[in-house]
Order: sequence, then structure tokens, then C-alpha cells
Amino acid sequence: MPESSDFLSIIIDFDTSHLFFPKIMIGVIILLLLIIGIKELVTRLRNGSLKRDLKGFRFFEKNYNKIKLYGSIISVAVYFFLMDFVGGFFPNQGLGFLFTSIPFIFVMSFLLVGKDNFKKHRISILISSVVTPLFSWILFAKMFYITLP
Repeated sequence: MPESSDFLSIIIDFDTSHLFFPKIMIGVIILLLLIIGIKELVTRLRNGSLKRDLKGFRFFEKNYNKIKLYGSIISVAVYFFLMDFVGGFFPNQGLGFLFTSIPFIFVMSFLLVGKDNFKKHRISILISSVVTPLFSWILFAKMFYITLP
């Protein structure tokens, strides 16, 4: 990044500025993973159940919901692909993020809430699917000038 001539001026390198937000998210995810892991380890050590739990360890519980798991994995992969694809039509505007995040949050909410509970929560899911990405886009892309995909 080039040096600025003034203490209060900022120079944005658009070739690398889009990497800022993913680094923050990866850092937050790693931090939360460490907190959960340490908390779980301390709980199991206090209960004396660490050896017993490791003996019959299974990564997934029996009869886990395959639709939620694989649907989430596929949705995330499609989301990242489409975000880059749509973002290519609107470079450095963050509209790829905005236009793909709205349906992504809606689909993920539908998957995780389930078909039975969807009717009950459909209004809040619809509102949060639109408001959350829009707020994030306004905050990062428009207020802080952080480029989004």
C-alpha cells in the first residue's frame, strides 16, 4: 500500500481491500471455535467424562438431519460462487454481496427453521433476509468504503 502524504488522508488499494472483511470473519470464527472448545474441555474435565466421551466418539449424532447439513453446505458453496459471479457485473460496488445475501439468508433460515415452523416465522425470516444484508452493505460499502464482493 502506498504511503500517504498527510496523516489524515487514506489511500485505498482496491486490488486488496476486498480481503479485509473475510479476514475479520475468519478471525471471529476461529476465536469463537477456541472459546467453545476450551469451554467444552473444561466442562468435561470437571465432570470426569473426557475419557468416556472419547471412547464412543461420533462426529455426527445418530439420525442427524442430512437435509440441513448437506443443504447448508451446498447453499454456502452456491452463495460464494454466485456472489463472485454477480459481483463481476457490478465491480467494487458490493452489489454481488447484497443481491446474493438476501436469498442466501432466506434459504438458510428456511433450512434451519424447517418446513413445519416456517409458516410461523416467515415474516421475521423475510424481514431479516432483507434488512441484515442491506444494513451490512450500507455500513461497510457506503459508510466505511470497504469493498464487498
